[in-house]
Amino acid sequence: MLQIMNISRKAYQISYTLLRFAQNFPQTNPFREALFALAISLTIEVNRGEGKKAIETLTTLQWMFRLAADSGLVMLEDSEPFIDECYQLSLELDSLPPKETVGRSQQSSLLEYLKEAQKLKGLETERVVSKEQEVKKEFVVKSEKIVDTVGKEDLAKKEKIINPTPSPSTRERQVKIIDVIRQQTSKSEIAVCRLKDLQSAFPDVSERTLRYDLQKLMDEGKVERLGGGPTSAYRLIKLFFPPAVTS
Repeated sequence: MLQIMNISRKAYQISYTLLRFAQNFPQTNPFREALFALAISLTIEVNRGEGKKAIETLTTLQWMFRLAADSGLVMLEDSEPFIDECYQLSLELDSLPPKETVGRSQQSSLLEYLKEAQKLKGLETERVVSKEQEVKKEFVVKSEKIVDTVGKEDLAKKEKIINPTPSPSTRERQVKIIDVIRQQTSKSEIAVCRLKDLQSAFPDVSERTLRYDLQKLMDEGKVERLGGGPTSAYRLIKLFFPPAVTS
């Protein structure tokens, strides 16, 4: 339930940012009109539990801002963080089990949305923190009860389900991605590896999965990204992977 509320809040923040940013363009500007339409669509789709439609809207937003950055309509340093936010939200929506939906009851009032908007401006921070502490405390109490009733072995199984580790196949693929980047950068004149190079090396893996793996490797400090949008390129971080010694 907490994951669902976090997804709903992130979608609201993205829509709020779009509506505010769109006001910088003239009223007759097609880019402004498209941003307004996509912002409203995203909020509706996420809160109705229409995950596939929401992912399509987020993908459209990523390509729009890549196009805007490449054409000079938007600064690259402004578009890149927003594109990453849309991509991360897409991954979270895609990871939800089919039975879970991101929705609100039909009786939700406008006051609830107003409270969320106030949080964007730094208000009610203490209330949010206290709520998170209550959730953590409730989880600890429930965990202790589980230990008393079903034993430590069953609890370990439950924790493994709640906090799954990457599957061996995922980790093996990420190790292979590192090898491909190493080989590609060694033979490339500009010493980088592009996404299309990885797609050629992994024809059976989707682009979304490859981007997820790359983001995971960047979070671990093993890979760094150069540039943005369609021109993005990747290389190994030298401190983590020193160059191989050749004879």
